[in-house]
Amino acid sequence: MTPLDDLRGALREIAGQEWLDEADATWSQAERRPTTAVAFIGPYDTGKTTLIRRLLVEEGLPVPGHLAVGALPTTDRRTEVAAGDLVFIDFPGLGTGRGDQEQETWQALGAYDAVVFVVHPGLLDSADLERLLGLVDGSAFSPHRPRPPADGALLLVIGRADLMRDPCHSPAGFRAAADGKAAELAEALRSRGAGDAVPPVHTVVADHSGMVGDRPGARPDSYAFFPDAPDAHREVDGIDGLRAALRSLAPRRAELRARACTRFWEQLGTAALLRADQQLKDLAAESDAADAERDRLDGLAHRLDGLDQRATGNLRAGVTDALASVARSVPLDSDEEAVTAQLLAALRTPVDVWLASHIERLRRLLAEAQAVAPTPESGSPADALGPVTDALRTTPGLQGLVPPHLVQGLLKGAGPALSQAADFAFRHRYKVGPEVVSTAIGHPTGRQYMTQLLDGEEKLNEAIDSLETLKWLKRGAAALQVLGTVGGGLLQRRQEKQAAEARARLRDTLLERTDDVVRDILNGTEDAPGWSDAITRAHAALAACAPPSPDHFEARRTALSGTVERLQRALGAGDAPV
Repeated sequence: MTPLDDLRGALREIAGQEWLDEADATWSQAERRPTTAVAFIGPYDTGKTTLIRRLLVEEGLPVPGHLAVGALPTTDRRTEVAAGDLVFIDFPGLGTGRGDQEQETWQALGAYDAVVFVVHPGLLDSADLERLLGLVDGSAFSPHRPRPPADGALLLVIGRADLMRDPCHSPAGFRAAADGKAAELAEALRSRGAGDAVPPVHTVVADHSGMVGDRPGARPDSYAFFPDAPDAHREVDGIDGLRAALRSLAPRRAELRARACTRFWEQLGTAALLRADQQLKDLAAESDAADAERDRLDGLAHRLDGLDQRATGNLRAGVTDALASVARSVPLDSDEEAVTAQLLAALRTPVDVWLASHIERLRRLLAEAQAVAPTPESGSPADALGPVTDALRTTPGLQGLVPPHLVQGLLKGAGPALSQAADFAFRHRYKVGPEVVSTAIGHPTGRQYMTQLLDGEEKLNEAIDSLETLKWLKRGAAALQVLGTVGGGLLQRRQEKQAAEARARLRDTLLERTDDVVRDILNGTEDAPGWSDAITRAHAALAACAPPSPDHFEARRTALSGTVERLQRALGAGDAPV
């Protein structure tokens, strides 16, 4: 595998196959050019287009109409012009404020065989000098392994030189000024580290005072500016020297094309390294954002658990109070239908209040979870949480929360206690008075009842003896009244005690079912899922919103760093990657 293969593989991993395909198409087009391609670049208003027009006229070639000149920038896109054994590419001027256009210019230079960099007589500012230095030492294409251009493949031209001094007034003075300006440019580059790599600088007057401009039908003598000596301008305008330098490039097409290939792919590699560096920074920022989002979602999940625990506790407290209230207030002789109605009535208010309060809290928590930017891997949290909030829009009725089988189960468990309570209530309907005592003496059932009332046969016999004694004393009526009063009080107290015990057993029986009631309310039914289902789906929705794990980002960082190392090795291997 060649260094170029490594470089292309790394480019594919960093920038993608589409980007590599575009690069292949660009180089394939450049490689098929049958002539040496020379790019003309530089700041706008330096006379690049005028210079190309003059060179074409000097070669006796037609000047295309699109090569217009003017005081304002007139070249807004790259144009190619055939020039015999050469092809000239006129680039839009630098410094026009079109950042995208300038970036495209610098990125495209690597595919051309030679470059003519045209500057203004006022020379360049610091930024332009640094860019030019990048062309001189090769760092503009490959800062990791700068390769200066081949000899003669970079031509520096000071255009519109007649602006610094009119050559018509003093040709010798003009040439001296021109040579001084060229030396000044070369020294500026050397002072910035170019050393001996500075190429010769051509100072030219392509169209003195713009006397030809873009007038059609121009001939070589149209550019003469000494009226009495038609060819004298050639000794001072510098065009012949530049033409000779350009003509020397034509037979070197294969050599220059090979260097261009190296330069082109290394320039792409450098761009890919910059892109990879930005990708690593973006990846670090994305990882940090994922950590923050993961912490946020963990916090929401913890709050969701807390809300669930509080909701369950509050529901249990409400159900407990409701069941205890029914046990205290239900008539002990009530039938199942009446108890069912009282149970539902007692549960409705606390369950409705509980449900409205906690569902609103759940909605607010889910709304907070939805207020987050989508992540590439998981999509929008709203997509995951939306169904949960939609399911909570309609509060289910109590019948859905307290299904019939639950009430039936409550009554089934409370049946014995209700039966005992009903029996005591039945007894309590009898009037307590003397007739009870008198009946108890002779009636077997009454005797048994009175025995229970007085806690034993012995006490009953004592009461009867006392009654007989009182009768003997003819005070029977008074005795009956006394015994009836005493017996009635005893009976009432016993019935009250037994009724309280019956209610306590009823309360205990109902409260034993509290957990069942709470569980069934939380679970709901198949047709109307309850609170627990909403909590489960909310947890699942939060999990679906979770960003990738730290291991995911570390794997991406490791892979990208490995690709960068491969690319750096490919850019630094051998004399050229081809």
